Amino acid sequence: MNDQGGPMNRRQLAFVAGAVLLAVAALALKCGEDPPTVPTITPPEGTVYQNAEVAIRVVATQPQEKNLKYVVNWGDGVTDTSAIDYPSGTEATLRHVWTEPGGYEVKALAFVEDNAELASDWSAPVTVTIEANEAPTDVRIRDYPFQVGRNRWAFFEVSATDPEGDSIQYQFDFGGSSGSWTTPLVPSGTPVQDSFRFRSLGEFQVKARARDHKGSMSEWSDSVMVKVDTTGVVNWAWMSPDDDEGPAIGSPLIQTRNEEEVVYVGAEDEFGRAYGIKVSTGRHTVRSGSADEDYFTGHPTYVAATGNIIFGNENGEIYAFDKSLSRKWNWPDSARGGWPTYLEWGVFAVNGSKIYGTRDDDRVYCVTDLGVSGRYEASRSIPSIHGNPVINGAGQVVVITDQGRIVYLDGNNLNVAWDTVLTAGGAALNALAVGSAGHVYVGDAGGNVYCINPDRSIGWKVQVDGEANGIVIGSGAVYVATGRGKIYRLNPNSPTPPVWVSTLVNADEIETTPILTANGLIYIHDDMDVLHCIKQDDGAYVWRVDCAEFTMAQYPGRARRARDFEMPMFSPALAGNGDIIVVGLDALYCVSGYTEGTLAQTAWPKWQGGRDNTGKAGSF
Repeated sequence: MNDQGGPMNRRQLAFVAGAVLLAVAALALKCGEDPPTVPTITPPEGTVYQNAEVAIRVVATQPQEKNLKYVVNWGDGVTDTSAIDYPSGTEATLRHVWTEPGGYEVKALAFVEDNAELASDWSAPVTVTIEANEAPTDVRIRDYPFQVGRNRWAFFEVSATDPEGDSIQYQFDFGGSSGSWTTPLVPSGTPVQDSFRFRSLGEFQVKARARDHKGSMSEWSDSVMVKVDTTGVVNWAWMSPDDDEGPAIGSPLIQTRNEEEVVYVGAEDEFGRAYGIKVSTGRHTVRSGSADEDYFTGHPTYVAATGNIIFGNENGEIYAFDKSLSRKWNWPDSARGGWPTYLEWGVFAVNGSKIYGTRDDDRVYCVTDLGVSGRYEASRSIPSIHGNPVINGAGQVVVITDQGRIVYLDGNNLNVAWDTVLTAGGAALNALAVGSAGHVYVGDAGGNVYCINPDRSIGWKVQVDGEANGIVIGSGAVYVATGRGKIYRLNPNSPTPPVWVSTLVNADEIETTPILTANGLIYIHDDMDVLHCIKQDDGAYVWRVDCAEFTMAQYPGRARRARDFEMPMFSPALAGNGDIIVVGLDALYCVSGYTEGTLAQTAWPKWQGGRDNTGKAGSF
């Protein structure tokens, strides 16, 4: 009958007959297959321990040389089937972890890959003896990037402790991609670093485990989250192009030249040059002539009235350059011939065409930039002068000392207008910032922050944890960076208690001044050349990036320079595209930021107030 209920025609009968013949042939072929032989098990050699991955070898044959799979009963209540199939007669290596010591009866069978019913008998059991051993514990990922760029090296540090003091090694799982076991084995408790490149954007849960030299493995550690993104990553690193490959010196100045942003810095190179490095590429586009091996130690500043960039060198000279770094003038005309040598310039402040600078002879100087020459105006001895001079709303020059004094000077002749000791014990004053209403904020080495009113009375004084090293002023907020790796947000009208306190991850000390951005972020550079990004409103972390790891990856075998006590720290700068320029021990770095994360338009959003490093209130 067909599906219409009628008799089949010849074509339909022929089709049915063909199908029956094919089925009979297939059945005949299947019936011709033989089961595999009983597997032979080769047990592990030597002593094996609990919590260690133990391998056995299994092999069987099948007369028609069909591929085989294996089933293993491990004797501890666990039975596994091999994930892949093996050619007949090919030895398979199968692994298992026993969590308790003792003797276990292991047996196996084999079956044809496409016919589980065509199976061998179980093999005779083989006894595997597992010895007692404690696996490592307290596995912790100690250091990791919150955020990293795609295809950029991310570095992780892990440690663990072995209860029996055995040497150990580690393995990471980078969010689904397992790394190799680290080599060599290290003593218990010794941290080890590993690295990985994430190939795609997203958030990845990274974890680690440890095993001792006996093979006993720990549990996986708690996971840490790493975000792979296009921000918060190092775009480039720059070192001077001479054989010394010297790092940059001074807090950087960013200016626009030929419609491109350029970073101006000095460098520890063999010629004592100043350099201009393109923000877009990290390549220097201009450099000054030789300064006779005298480094430009004075932080660069910009005189908008003349278009000159001002540097000071370690031999007591001020240099003025145009944006091509062609010298316009230097003062004095010769630092030789009776002029005291090796008196380094520190920080400059600028008001109009007047330049105010501090130098190692404990004096503050005023020099007028006339465009093609510099004219000396006045100087004033301030014993133990220290830190950055600033210009308050009245045009006075404010300087501080490392004996607790704050001094206001007339901007024309540097006569003293006010001189007082702020700190009872003479603790060094470290930081200065000027508010839009004329308030001056000062931090000291004893952890005190002062607000000085425009009439020079003390508005308030609060205590923070650690030296108050960097102060910036936001919208209705004063932010303080301390020598103990903390950031405080204070309400300038009611500073106690602080609005919030954020402790930076693994930041032992902050000696630099933070940057405030227009999109509500704070960038902080710590003493290990890690740049941290937190939120202004609540101090919550956004990301952090270890800049030095970029040069370590770029130059394999190059060790991170150790910072000694006397090495200065230089505050970062912010480019117009939102990228952050960081002066590190090893190199000058450009870290990708946010296009909307330009410099905040507040009274004092960064070191020396604004983009031009003038130290003048409201000079964005």
